[in-house]
Amino acid sequence: MSTSIVDESNSSLAEAGKKIIASESGMQTYSENGKEYNLYYMTIDKFNWILVIKMPQNELMQPVASLTG
Repeated sequence: MSTSIVDESNSSLAEAGKKIIASESGMQTYSENGKEYNLYYMTIDKFNWILVIKMPQNELMQPVASLTG
């Protein structure tokens, strides 16, 4: 059984999902278990898919933090 992202129990993810479905590509953020995540996405028209890559914000900022640390 598949679940739509807009039906997620995490309201932050469900809201990001609505925005993802409404546009061709971009970036959204959401919170889960006290952590922030970036969602990078793009539509793949040939397959009628949306590809989403989830990255924890702390991992994205880690190289920057090491330069200023």
